[in-house]
Amino acid sequence: MHDAIICRINGTTHRIRGEKAFLTLSKYLREEKRLVGTKVVCEEGDCGACTVLMAAPFDLYQGQLQYRAVNSCIVTMAQMHGHVIVTIEGLKNNDQLHPIQEAYEKGQGTQCGFCTPGFICATTAAFERQNLKGEKATLKQLKNGLTGNLCRCTGYAPIFDSLNLALAEEYTPLIKRYKADWDEDEQSLLQKGLTIAGENRFFFRPTSWEDAIEYKKKYSSDVKIMSGATDLGVLQNKRGDRPIHLMDLSGVKEAYEIGTRGEDFFIGARVNLQATEDFLEDKISEFSRLLRIFASPQIKHRGTLVGNIANGSPIGDSLPFLIVSGAKLIILSGSGERIVPMDKFYHGYKKMDLGPEELIKGVLIPQLKDNELLKLYKVSVRKDMDISAVTFGLKGHYHKGVMTNIRLAYGGVGPIVHRVSEVEKDLEGKKLDKEVAANSTSLLEQAIFPISDVRGSKEYRMALAKNLLIKSYYELGQEVSTESQA
Repeated sequence: MHDAIICRINGTTHRIRGEKAFLTLSKYLREEKRLVGTKVVCEEGDCGACTVLMAAPFDLYQGQLQYRAVNSCIVTMAQMHGHVIVTIEGLKNNDQLHPIQEAYEKGQGTQCGFCTPGFICATTAAFERQNLKGEKATLKQLKNGLTGNLCRCTGYAPIFDSLNLALAEEYTPLIKRYKADWDEDEQSLLQKGLTIAGENRFFFRPTSWEDAIEYKKKYSSDVKIMSGATDLGVLQNKRGDRPIHLMDLSGVKEAYEIGTRGEDFFIGARVNLQATEDFLEDKISEFSRLLRIFASPQIKHRGTLVGNIANGSPIGDSLPFLIVSGAKLIILSGSGERIVPMDKFYHGYKKMDLGPEELIKGVLIPQLKDNELLKLYKVSVRKDMDISAVTFGLKGHYHKGVMTNIRLAYGGVGPIVHRVSEVEKDLEGKKLDKEVAANSTSLLEQAIFPISDVRGSKEYRMALAKNLLIKSYYELGQEVSTESQA
């Protein structure tokens, strides 16, 4: 074990100890190192003004570092151990502006300039992503890369003009300029566990599941597990939450496993949502499509699928899919592993089948079989970067016009995301027809119990729930009809 965080910022190595390790990355950049190009507005990971580029040690693409856009306002310095960070100041090469910086200047994509550094960093990340794949970025991809950035005065037309100018430029990828070329002493420290003591709080970064379980067992319910801090970071900034014990699993290399196990796909505890989306794109395309509007790139580059599960929110976007797909959790403790089906995991609001000494190792997702149909919906005020009002998932086996083995799950209509067995039974063995679905919607009134809040009234949510069931049957019917005619 050692007690110093080691990271690189714009090519310079930083070692941080004690209470400074609990600063957010944005505060460390601005207040400790006077790198004030990184701006802070919302401190919630919503506006993108604080965006920087970050390469994590185990988040690799074909063995290479990949620079991703992240919100620096909601990650702590303690989580930056072994990371390589590039800020807006680090993009320029000596006195020469980065080509994307020049494009924003020429395209008049900046006015007051407060949001501009975040836009430029997010644009650069989108270019870096395509460059790693050996592909040329498109305007659509660049626009999608900016869904986590807000502009309050320039307007998006000149920003898009700047993107077009940037598409014509040639530039040196960041992986050629900023590398993780740690010296022998640094390499040795990065392979060890990390314990940081602040003022009445502690940060622990294990390098194995065994050490993680031992720490969880020692401090039990007092330990908060950090994944991407997309939730904990907001609670720290807005509510002043200061957990006594924080444990970050980013040093457990095995937690980044993603692949196939038998007939299931396996997503490890530290696999971020963007990596999950990319992996499942040609395997479970419907879920990959949903993940595109799950959150902004900055959030998806930090948040994890297992983190969304462990959060236990009744509007968790991934949960209806995981429940209807028959996904299972691998729960780890000192006694070994046990398997828990997703539809048995939640016992009530924020109450889960997870003991005080247990951790979620990963999630097993069954592969879609022939003639299995899947539909997923997220309804929110905005398409991008918004919290859901209602979520819905449907999976079933289709044969000769009839649906069987139907599984339905709703989120946002009760204290947990759950299946609606009454409706499943009513639809079993019936035709894939929107009128059939419409006839079953009355059963929802006894199966779900939405409440009113800032995102919608209970009446609105009930109407949505009914309409989504009808819509799913209609759209699936159209799809199978088109396939049969092909």
